[in-house]
Amino acid sequence: MIGGQTFACRREILSKLKRMFGHLLDKKVVNNDITWSLWQKENEIRIVLIRYFRFIHDGTVFWKYTAYTEEDHFYHYDCPASFLSRAPVRHARWRDEISNVQWRKPDSSLSSMPMLSFLLLYGNDHALSTSPPRG
Repeated sequence: MIGGQTFACRREILSKLKRMFGHLLDKKVVNNDITWSLWQKENEIRIVLIRYFRFIHDGTVFWKYTAYTEEDHFYHYDCPASFLSRAPVRHARWRDEISNVQWRKPDSSLSSMPMLSFLLLYGNDHALSTSPPRG
């Protein structure tokens, strides 16, 4: 894990990461705060998870970040498969956990939101029922 210093913008953070990890080969933005990235320094390719933090203090915006390498164990399991195939294994258990999580992912065409809403409204006792509970 790396970070602590504040930056005026994300570009400054990327400049610092380039000095540390080399050339940015690829990236996948998960949301505004999390980015998977693939870096190469000399002959070494490394997966890095970057988390951005935006702060406003006295009307001034500034940024901080943390960057995790595979050795740190990310505790995130949505790393792009193409990154895994391009970088050497540095944490075998994490790679196994990723394949287990990706194997269990539901079909993206199915939405779990209706069931989640139902469970929040009516509880688990009625989850197998085809109609909402009465009363």
